Amino acid sequence: MAKLAFELPVGGLGGPVVDTRAARPIYHVIKVLERVPPKGDTFAPLADAIRKGLRERPIERFEFEAYMRKMERVYPVEILGRSARMVLSAPAARAESLPARDAESRKSR
Repeated sequence: MAKLAFELPVGGLGGPVVDTRAARPIYHVIKVLERVPPKGDTFAPLADAIRKGLRERPIERFEFEAYMRKMERVYPVEILGRSARMVLSAPAARAESLPARDAESRKSR
């Protein structure tokens, strides 16, 4: 959905986009009403301040683990060996995103 929203021009209409995460599919139509410029600084000017802050107070393991659990709920990720890939919620889409041998082994389960 986000990809479509950012590709559309202001006033553009797109969709339908199917969300299959719920029990039944939900269809969305997207209309871009306006583009709001980003607020605040970009990462580059803040990088030194972030590094300094992490040196002064490193992230504790429990903080990192809590953050990762939160991100796993927001962004489904499946670890495949040493690499991580974004996995779509729909089972068919998930199988398509896997290498052929992994998709075949999952079908047989």
